Formats: sequence, structure tokens, C-alpha cells
Amino acid sequence: MNTDTFPNMVTVLLSKAQDMLGQRLPKDAGIHLPYCWHDVPGTTEMILLNRSYKPVGNNSGGKTWLDYADFPELLAPRAVIHGIGGMRRNQSFPEDPRQWFYNDLTAPQRGPVVYKQRLADLIQANLDALQVAS
Repeated sequence: MNTDTFPNMVTVLLSKAQDMLGQRLPKDAGIHLPYCWHDVPGTTEMILLNRSYKPVGNNSGGKTWLDYADFPELLAPRAVIHGIGGMRRNQSFPEDPRQWFYNDLTAPQRGPVVYKQRLADLIQANLDALQVAS
């Protein structure tokens, strides 16, 4: 893990996403809001992804394939991520290491204010856990 960047960029992007939730969400909110922590194969780390399964803030669009290992500034230890309360697991596939911030039914862009608040609270839980881990 690159300790020069962890958790700096992750916390910056999570903080920006949290701030974004306090206002009307722009059309491109899905690019900047965290959707899940995704496993990075061959490592003990996870990467912060947006709804397009691209690194948060990345707008490469479409089916452009990105190597998650090329974004070390968005990686965090799996043990830290799995210790964050409130994160959702895939009930159908419990062995799936991914951790979810929301699902399509509770997307903050589409739902009531309570969805935004839940996401803001979960982002804060992530920020707290990452701060302790750094």
C-alpha cells in the first residue's frame, strides 16, 4: 500500500461527496458519489468506486476498462473497510468482499432526503474508520 496517499485522496473524495449531499445533486453526481468498495485482485486492498464501477471522480465513461491497481490513491485495506458498520454485503454471494454504500432502490439521486442522510452517515463512518487506520 502506498502510505503517502492513504487515506489522503480517499478522505478528500469522501468529504467532497458528503458535502455534495447537502445540496441539490448535479446530473453527474453518480461519478462523484461512492457506490462501493471493490476488491482489487491479488491484494489485501479495496478501491473506492462510483456507480459506473470506475474510481470515484473518474468519468472515463462507457466500457473503458480500467486497471484498479493504477489508482493506488483510492485504495484502502480490506480489513478496515470490512470493519465499518452499516456497510452492505451481497446477501446472495456472502463470499463477495465488496461493500456497498447504497443500492439502486436507495440511490440518493432518486429518493427522499432520508437516502441522502443515510449515505452521508455512512460516508462519515468511512471517514472515521480511515482516520483511525492512518
